[in-house]
Amino acid sequence: MKMALRACEPCRQRKRKCDRVVPSCSLCTRNFRQCSYSVGALIEFDEYANYLSRDSRPCEATASRLYTTWAIESPDIPDFYPIEFRWYMPQLIRCFFENVGVSGIPVDNASSAYLMQTTWMKGALNDPCLFHATLFAGSSCFDLLRTAKQSPITLFHQNEAIRIINQRLSNPTWALEDSTILAITPLALFSALNADQTAANVHRMGLERLAQLRGGLDKLGLDGLTSTLINRNTMIYHIAFDTDRRNDISVPPIGLESRILDPTTKGNTIPPYLSISLVKQLFQEIHNFKLDWISKISATGLRHPFVDRSGPDFRFNANLPATQDPIYHCCFLATQIFWAMVDGRKQVLDALVANLKAFLSFTDEKLWLCYLPVEYSWVCFTGAAASRDAELRLWFYFRQSSSVRLVRVSEEPGYLGDLWSHLQWLRMIGL
Repeated sequence: MKMALRACEPCRQRKRKCDRVVPSCSLCTRNFRQCSYSVGALIEFDEYANYLSRDSRPCEATASRLYTTWAIESPDIPDFYPIEFRWYMPQLIRCFFENVGVSGIPVDNASSAYLMQTTWMKGALNDPCLFHATLFAGSSCFDLLRTAKQSPITLFHQNEAIRIINQRLSNPTWALEDSTILAITPLALFSALNADQTAANVHRMGLERLAQLRGGLDKLGLDGLTSTLINRNTMIYHIAFDTDRRNDISVPPIGLESRILDPTTKGNTIPPYLSISLVKQLFQEIHNFKLDWISKISATGLRHPFVDRSGPDFRFNANLPATQDPIYHCCFLATQIFWAMVDGRKQVLDALVANLKAFLSFTDEKLWLCYLPVEYSWVCFTGAAASRDAELRLWFYFRQSSSVRLVRVSEEPGYLGDLWSHLQWLRMIGL
């Protein structure tokens, strides 16, 4: 079976998107043109496996049916890559976009999602080190989606990125380049996700040291993208390994609930099938409860004042509501987790968390991101706070991670701070 590495000549000349079907692409067939491919553009599939097996590690994944489909259906590829082309690259870049760059919905051009799609990719296409790190990130995302161990492709690009980074660290100029620092961020991220705390520590400390040598996070460039990714990696590290546990958060944080209830933050027109008014009621009850807690702290001076949770203010209810809106169901379950943690009902948390994960899996993420991004983060961070298992905590974080990337880079530190305070306070009082 033959595959095309590049677009056909007629499509290349006309600068049209080519689906690279062999022997004739769909566009040429539809327009009755003679389709032809340049010398070297066509290759037998078996040659791909040989091509990748130049590395000493086995590459059985390249022979899988899924990877074959990738090569056939991948989009037209750029004419130039900073490293030697390999057939799976377009799909890994697509996976990177979909899981890190938030593709499919409009994004603010001051958000980290936009900077990942533009600034990061522009740098990656001109820097072999960052390009290897990008392919490593895309391949790692695919491994996680398949719940599989790191593939040979993932390991290859990880090792190549580390090799080039080590070379650059011996040169003070290259070591402090933003592109070098950016290339380390996915290494730190996926070390944490794969529960490799030793490697995660090395990469995290390396990032901190490079930032210090640059004069601090605020001195890093690329419109704040570099510092944003370092801050985000720090949070993920603490979530993964359950470090930085605090027991001194006496005042309930209200930052997230205030964002949710702020009438000035209305976004797109809400579809009528979403139970927004009911969702707002759930968060209004929690907001009122926290304000009551704060007022009692001011009145009594106690760090943990008694707050009556037996009356109407306490809303724990194990029964799901009658509405058919799955997003409301998720919000309802998350608020029940909140009330159960506040009331010390640890025996019901595991079941509630399992139900929340199941319901979240069936919701449309684009609806969350377009209409209820902060609620999405609140729901998932509440699920993470109630989870004793690191893998489950990370699942909840990454379920909503696109919400974080949609925030303007200048506003993200405050948003991450609200998320972290919410998670830490719940874990302090509930576990």
